[in-house]
Amino acid sequence: MTTKVKHIVRDIENQLTDKTLVVGNQLPSLSELCKTYKVSRDTSVRSYKDLLARGVITAIHGKGYFVAKSNPLIQVNLFLLLDELSSYKQVLVNAIVNGLVDIKGEYQIFFHHYNPSLFHNLVNDSIGKFTHYVISPFPNAPEVESALKKIPEKKLILIDRHDELDMDHNFIGQEYFEDIVNSLRQIKNRLQNYTRFVFIFPEPSYHPQELKSGFTKVCKELGLTHHILSNTNTMKKGDAFLVIDDNDLADMVEKCTENNWELGKDIGIVSYNETRLKSVIANGITTLSTDFNAMGEALIENLENKKSIYIHNKSSITIRKSI
Repeated sequence: MTTKVKHIVRDIENQLTDKTLVVGNQLPSLSELCKTYKVSRDTSVRSYKDLLARGVITAIHGKGYFVAKSNPLIQVNLFLLLDELSSYKQVLVNAIVNGLVDIKGEYQIFFHHYNPSLFHNLVNDSIGKFTHYVISPFPNAPEVESALKKIPEKKLILIDRHDELDMDHNFIGQEYFEDIVNSLRQIKNRLQNYTRFVFIFPEPSYHPQELKSGFTKVCKELGLTHHILSNTNTMKKGDAFLVIDDNDLADMVEKCTENNWELGKDIGIVSYNETRLKSVIANGITTLSTDFNAMGEALIENLENKKSIYIHNKSSITIRKSI
């Protein structure tokens, strides 16, 4: 690095340190840089190239150069966009945040609540302000895919789900069809003790549709009488349930208490997504869940991976007295 390049780089870094420049600020064009520092275009290019290589700034085609990190010593400035904050997603967030502390990274977290316009606006407003984009998308919304395509491919990691998007992407998360089939096979003998196996799948819903096809496949394979319903209204003694919404789970436990039904004998329940509460309520609720802590740790380990990544964070069954 020549003396002139070092001077420009250090000057920009100093402006970041004293907050003259902050994340998202647009930097001078190459021509403006030449005039300000009285240097050649080649020197200006090499100065920005150094800052780009370290993720301090980012370049947006047709717009220019922008500050990506508030601290030049920080290697990661993460844009984290999730669907909503639940107790199990909090485990994921904690793993990511704790991991960023270890690598001296920064982050901002947002939630889209399955709102296409909000999703689009949050992503659009973030372009050029971060070194990495970690996003949980959702299907059947053109705004989602169009927003994601604005993010440089190497900077984008889809987390938890990817919903067959028509684009190349890095991914760390669940494969719902495969996971539900493999997990329910493990409790075949327990499920066969019940009259029917019912999947309570709320509609309308942004829950992955692959869950329904996986449920149907494994039930046919195991010879189980099965149904997919949107509510618990027809709940009766002898049923086993797979429940995805915790409000439905609460209703079912309450109905068991009202009718003096014994969980694990008169009624069977498997609940999606492990939480600490499910390990203690009603003497323990069996769960089908991915490991959200492991998902967050895998993300941190792969943030600086220059190659395309695909990590299937598998799910498993935790058997308790409810089935």
